[in-house]
Amino acid sequence: MTCGGRNAIIETIVAVVVWNRFPNLTHWLHCWKQCDQTQADLVVIHNQEIDNARYEQLCLEHGVRYVSRENRGFDIGAFQDVCRERLVGFPRDWVNLLWITDDCFPMQKDFVVKYLDCLVMGRMPCYEISDQVKRHVRTTGFLVTKAVAMKLVFHRDPVVTKDDCYDFEHRRFNMYEQMVGMGITPQMVASGIDSPLWDSGHNHNQPFISKHAQVFPL
Repeated sequence: MTCGGRNAIIETIVAVVVWNRFPNLTHWLHCWKQCDQTQADLVVIHNQEIDNARYEQLCLEHGVRYVSRENRGFDIGAFQDVCRERLVGFPRDWVNLLWITDDCFPMQKDFVVKYLDCLVMGRMPCYEISDQVKRHVRTTGFLVTKAVAMKLVFHRDPVVTKDDCYDFEHRRFNMYEQMVGMGITPQMVASGIDSPLWDSGHNHNQPFISKHAQVFPL
């Protein structure tokens, strides 16, 4: 299932949430250097734990905005902080936010455009919609507008535990159901090998590894 159409949106932020995986950040910045950057600005959000200084230094060397935060609430805690406009150093004037964890890498150099192309009236692009357990938008590789982000409800503030994250991802009135309640249709940008993003946790899937290496050679 793919989306079509084009919406000329500016002020898009690609936010990559990093946690204690320096090689992932290194690879992300390697990929971003080769991507179409005319459609968005990259912001690295670092859930700090160990060797924090080198993460900031790496972003500085690549000219990428670096925002640090206490590692509380995992990636959903960071997303909540952005939605509530309380993450110090994160821009507030964005219109679109593409939210990605550091283990989800681009498969296409114009991956941002693929998401913006999908952002049409009443639809919200995401990396995966799952029917397992409870229908939900996977909480990496999704795009939200500022208007939607400001309306999202979290069952705990601040988000702290994994259960808090699972509530927002899968249970109760989750993100998918909240979007539907706003009259929005969450829709996958693409599926399978044509997806503009790839979860590196699926390392057994050789076609994705091979294609990624061809698009973003070391």
